[in-house]
Amino acid sequence: MMSLKDDFCWNKFLDWQRILSLLDLECIENVPETKIQIAFQNITDFYGLEDLLLFEPNFLDSLVVKELKILLRKELLLKNTTNKNKDIINYLSKNSIPTNRGTLIKIDPRNLKGFTGNSFEDLIKHLSKKFFRDKNGTD
Repeated sequence: MMSLKDDFCWNKFLDWQRILSLLDLECIENVPETKIQIAFQNITDFYGLEDLLLFEPNFLDSLVVKELKILLRKELLLKNTTNKNKDIINYLSKNSIPTNRGTLIKIDPRNLKGFTGNSFEDLIKHLSKKFFRDKNGTD
């Protein structure tokens, strides 16, 4: 019987930079070693060592990516959710009106009672007059 090292000799043809980019990961440390070993074992069991040695490196990369996507679906889902949350926070922080303390202003529909404009610029002017007036009543 071949040793475990001989069973995975086909993995020398893998391009890990390409695999990581297809998985949308930054570094190999984001992939647990046990999941890599499980992916190698599953691929070797399904295709056989002789066939894997005959495949092209790009096809081997796609096999590993497909198998790792299955094994890492929870981690990849968590990463995508975290990225979406960061994008939403960045969008809101860029497109909101900050106050002096750096907090966000909650806009109540009652604040728009006297608004008669049609454009976004008119809305911004109306809200800035409403919230950023001096104590004397001047802008």
